[in-house]
Amino acid sequence: MLVSALITWCNKNYERDAVAGSETISDDDWIMYFNDAQSDISSFLKFPETSITDLVDDTTTYGLPSDFLELQSAWEKTSGSYVQMGSTNRHKMPSQTSEKRFTLWEDNIILSFTPSETTTDGLQLYYYKRLADITATTDTIGIKDPYALGYYALSITEASDRAIGQSGYYYQMYMQRKDNLKVNPKRIRNGMWS
Repeated sequence: MLVSALITWCNKNYERDAVAGSETISDDDWIMYFNDAQSDISSFLKFPETSITDLVDDTTTYGLPSDFLELQSAWEKTSGSYVQMGSTNRHKMPSQTSEKRFTLWEDNIILSFTPSETTTDGLQLYYYKRLADITATTDTIGIKDPYALGYYALSITEASDRAIGQSGYYYQMYMQRKDNLKVNPKRIRNGMWS
């Protein structure tokens, strides 16, 4: 669904509930509320993603992907096969049997070893991503139920304008739709999402 279609739907509901003298909501405000809802949904749902980075000789620090939310595992590709690395962070990753470790720091992954061109081919990350921000009315909404974002936005506009009861209804509808979006997250098995 395009963002413009969801904004039209939200405007129809908002105008239906409007009292005389109510302000209209701009497209930019609707988009801001949709992004707030997506941030909430990203932390609730799990959107699996994979990233492969070529390792550079004598370089131990690499940037995390821009959509990175939560790491599931890191693998070093050595001579054509993948070996899972362990974490030195306080929260350990599952099955840490590797001598090669990493640390997550700010927007980087820092390796505890120095890669060598002759033995190390790459770094593969399995992680959960956050949803991309909506920036324009021509964007496509990236979740199965875009109306969840609409109900969230309507709950905010109703709460700030006039009707706490109506706001509560829209928020309840958002929470129900958010719960319906929840899926069983994929797991890492043998170096692949499954």
